Amino acid sequence: MIVKKSFGMYKTVFYLIFGCFFLAACSSSKDDEEVAVFGNDLPVGASAEEFLLQQEEFPTIEIEVAYTENFQPLPESLQNLRDFVEQHTQKEVIISPNEIMLDTQESYTKTAIEAIEEQFRVSENEPEKISTFILFLPGSYAQNTADSIQLGLAYKNTSIALFEKDILNITNSKANQEKVESRLAAHHFTHLLGLVNQGVPMISNHEDPQFSKHCITENCLLQAATNFANNSDFLLSNDLQLKSYCLEDLAAFKNAN
Repeated sequence: MIVKKSFGMYKTVFYLIFGCFFLAACSSSKDDEEVAVFGNDLPVGASAEEFLLQQEEFPTIEIEVAYTENFQPLPESLQNLRDFVEQHTQKEVIISPNEIMLDTQESYTKTAIEAIEEQFRVSENEPEKISTFILFLPGSYAQNTADSIQLGLAYKNTSIALFEKDILNITNSKANQEKVESRLAAHHFTHLLGLVNQGVPMISNHEDPQFSKHCITENCLLQAATNFANNSDFLLSNDLQLKSYCLEDLAAFKNAN
């Protein structure tokens, strides 16, 4: 009788232990399923859903800011970018400065920019955090012409390059530098969020037929004119912000999902 009773007790303990392991395994699988971390080598706008939605899965956005000596953006510009991203994503934003050692060149191709990111980028996407990378370069864009000097480029789903050398060439004060850096960074970050028509659908057709993925609305932050040095007066205006069509697209995307 004593042996039989002991066997029953051991059997009960075995089932309890097995049940705990089973529940733990199921819980772990469920957690892994819920937090599917995406890559940083996707097209611009491909991660709009992660940026604008999925608040529980990705409540934080890290902005890694890489720059070289003498080409560092102003702290005020980065604070403005942080405020802008928090406003439109409702996520906590962390700015992570990263000074890098980079041989100065007159110009940089998109391929060269991607290679620099590959070499120096520290942050990556993690459960609960989206990582973004903004590179401030001590040179110009290789595709510039005499009449068209491009000041920035969103080139992957979490990657932006700003040509700080040319930004400094069109600003003559810290106040103007702050305006231009802030607006360019916000302009290109909004491309990462899926505007215009690159991840977030348009409610009304407001895409510029001449400059795709940009807005036709006058004084909208996503007008193509924002990104060119020959429009410095436009960049320094006091009314450069997202306008109704872009705001409607963002609101509709959030509400529909």
